[in-house]
Amino acid sequence: MSTRGGSSTGDTGCVIFPDIDGRSLAGADLAIPSGLAGHTNILLLAFQQRQQRDIDAWIDALGKRGIPTSPPHDATGRPTGDRVPVVLYEIPMLGAKWQPFRGFIDGGMASGIGVPSVLARTVTAYGQIGPVERSLRLTSRAQVYAVVVRDHQVLALEPGWPGNVDAIVAAALAQ
Repeated sequence: MSTRGGSSTGDTGCVIFPDIDGRSLAGADLAIPSGLAGHTNILLLAFQQRQQRDIDAWIDALGKRGIPTSPPHDATGRPTGDRVPVVLYEIPMLGAKWQPFRGFIDGGMASGIGVPSVLARTVTAYGQIGPVERSLRLTSRAQVYAVVVRDHQVLALEPGWPGNVDAIVAAALAQ
């Protein structure tokens, strides 16, 4: 069991992912985790822009292991409402001080990306870092976290990259 960053993959006990509000880069307001498309969701949490390389590495590794890398969406990236067994989301976690600039920040990211599948899977959350850090017992914003969530329960959590991709996939696919 990994303990890097004060969190672990494997037995997470009864850790609950808190309800937070997010908005996809396609403009859809989503409740995280309850409003996401997966029965099980892999949430890739990032706290700093420079962490995008680690998030991309997680997405690539999970996609190569058969994890869908985008939720069901229409041609613009907006959710269709369809549910799937498992899917991943990127969750950029931004501090409350950035909330007034959400339109500018999200718009800049969306225009720089422009790919509907990426717009659909990228859900920004502003001003809600504290509840997530406390619930998941995160000790550092200097690394990314891969979190497997089903019905708010955290099934696995892996800090950093490279991470234990196989453990994340196993937890996500377990019945």
